[in-house]
Amino acid sequence: MKKSRKLLLTLLTTTSVISLSPPSALAANHSAENDSTDITSFSEAAVNPLYEDVIQLSDLKSPGKDQVSFAAETSKHCTSISEAVEYLRDEMTKRSETIIFEFQGIDYQDGMAKQIITEALSHTGNPIEGDYIAWQYPGWSCDINRVTQDNTTTLSFKYTITYYTTSEQEAEVDSTLENVLLQLDLENKTDYEKICDIYDYICDNVKYDYDNLEDDNYKLKYTAYAALLDKKAVCQGYAVLFYRMSLESGVDARLIPGTANGGSHGWNIVELDHKYYNLDSTWDAGKSEPEYFLKCNENFSDHVRHSDYDSEEFNAAYPMSEKDYEPSDTPPSSEDPFTDVEESDYFYDAVLWASQNQITSGTDATHFSPSAPCTRAQAVTFLWRTNGEPEPENPENLFTDIKPDDYFYKAVLWAYENGITTGLNESHFQPNDTVTRKEFVTFLWRAKGKPESDLSENPFSDVPDDSYYKTAVLWAYKNGITTGMDEAHFQPDHECVRAQVVTFLYRAYNETE
Repeated sequence: MKKSRKLLLTLLTTTSVISLSPPSALAANHSAENDSTDITSFSEAAVNPLYEDVIQLSDLKSPGKDQVSFAAETSKHCTSISEAVEYLRDEMTKRSETIIFEFQGIDYQDGMAKQIITEALSHTGNPIEGDYIAWQYPGWSCDINRVTQDNTTTLSFKYTITYYTTSEQEAEVDSTLENVLLQLDLENKTDYEKICDIYDYICDNVKYDYDNLEDDNYKLKYTAYAALLDKKAVCQGYAVLFYRMSLESGVDARLIPGTANGGSHGWNIVELDHKYYNLDSTWDAGKSEPEYFLKCNENFSDHVRHSDYDSEEFNAAYPMSEKDYEPSDTPPSSEDPFTDVEESDYFYDAVLWASQNQITSGTDATHFSPSAPCTRAQAVTFLWRTNGEPEPENPENLFTDIKPDDYFYKAVLWAYENGITTGLNESHFQPNDTVTRKEFVTFLWRAKGKPESDLSENPFSDVPDDSYYKTAVLWAYKNGITTGMDEAHFQPDHECVRAQVVTFLYRAYNETE
């Protein structure tokens, strides 16, 4: 197999904001029919830093001129800033040019519109969000109305977003990309093989768009649409396409802006075996052998990251390998490495699946210890890894008994913020306690979205109707995740051993809808 190459990227996700109406300068009170109502208007606008040389504020789509009346258009009522972020992100994936929402109880702060859109553009792991949007738009403006009536403040936001692609063009990308991914047949390949195939596809099929390089009026050159449909683009097109295809295949990637050979440039990083490696497909396009593929920082010459992407926080979230990636000459063995796991064991397939997918290793090189108790920390970590090790969105840690250098730290924060576990009390997670059968089945059920169970009868005499775990147990029973300890007993308070935990995981994520 030909090694894959690297992808080029040139975008800063930090947006520089021009405040068109700072509160101190342009705040204007408008009398309404009722003297107790005050309306104050503000505006913010920004050009994407990537395109500062070719885009001016005057080039962006213009919002309506009446900054007061648009509140009447508001149809989305948000209860918090986080809900507004989710709504804005969702509308941007649809390429909505005008996005209006409001919420109450929070007063306007200078730069609030920037804060909301910056969070909306953050990396989520969804292939059509995050960097995929952030690199394909030239800028935005936002009108904000603050309406205060009877001591209640309502903030209404009207974003006007300019994009480089339309919703129709994105639909073409979706359709074409679906066919390309089917042709590449990535489903049963290793992450390394997926990256190789995607990288080779881009480097073999996309050419650098020298024809339109100096044409500032032709904006499609910056997009995945141009790279995929027209087969030519500038570096942004290469990079965004790799990001989209990598995430579509289940492999995490990011876009890294910076400089190369003295000019603005960008590239991708991609995850393999819990470490990240540099890729630059623009520089490798058309070469018989790649030079900038899966490199550590030390060997990724002529590339300097923008400071925001070389911070302690960013490097902690995306740890780089200290050496270039070296694929194994032999494929991973499908044989059982554990002397205490026999093919006749009910947990045989589950243990091999968990081992091969790095959900859990054995207790040593040759022992899995299937009958050993599983701790709450281990159980949540196994579940987190099964879900792709998502980054927790809220860094706040409420538990005094876990700390940042614990291997299970991110797993617990993720589980807590997603309602999978609340801890044993408000300040303690009790990571070293053995997880019980009722606890782990409930964790699974919540992680799967709390599906309803349509069982008409409860087969277990030890699962009370008013117990918090009843629906979870009946769902697990209905879907074959567990059959109980016997026909009439689930034994909810018994410890959940390692064999049971990986078996429940395997059945829930491989054998159920």
